[in-house]
Amino acid sequence: MANTSFNTSGLIITNPPTQAETLLDLTPFFNEAAMIGSSSFDVNGVIFLLSGSVVFSYNDSVLPYTLIFATGSDVTSVVADIVAAYSTINNTIPFNQFLSDISISPVPLNLDPGGSKLSLTANTAGSTGNSYYYVSSSVVTNLTGGWNNSATGSFSGFSVFFDANLINVRDFNGNDLTSDINNWTFNNTQTTIPLYLTNVEVASGTLLLYPISTIIPQQ
Repeated sequence: MANTSFNTSGLIITNPPTQAETLLDLTPFFNEAAMIGSSSFDVNGVIFLLSGSVVFSYNDSVLPYTLIFATGSDVTSVVADIVAAYSTINNTIPFNQFLSDISISPVPLNLDPGGSKLSLTANTAGSTGNSYYYVSSSVVTNLTGGWNNSATGSFSGFSVFFDANLINVRDFNGNDLTSDINNWTFNNTQTTIPLYLTNVEVASGTLLLYPISTIIPQQ
């Protein structure tokens, strides 16, 4: 009788959609504002300006649209001012067009004892959030970690049935096979390429892995 045991060398872990995020440390902006009177950074096309004594105001008449916060007595007060104003910002035209899909919150003190950091998180899970960003001194930092669906692991002796949009598909030698995707047959048709998959994003459709031994019984 044929042995149909699985011929695998890894695990598949399918993760639900995740939200992109990053941390923004306000310390350098607070120090600069204390020294010269103002400092600013850009979040997704909106300027956050530390200047003056008014806790929160805004200028929506000239691009780039600008949010204005007090320089504050310490950096934690600046963080608190931004967080407190943010619900208003997300309901104010035109700022909501740029920021409504981004949450801004303080980082828990056990993770940020100085209380100087903001957590920027995409509200909508998925890879779209990876395009959101902040700009400091002309350096763009994108939010990261947003995936629609992902699978990690290494696989040998697998046949792949899929109807999906895949990226980061590699063979056991590390060669990127993603560019060969048009040579594969979609819509639940067998391909017998043994694959190594890492950080795979399934933007749409489904990905199913079947050990070849279940299709071609081993003696």
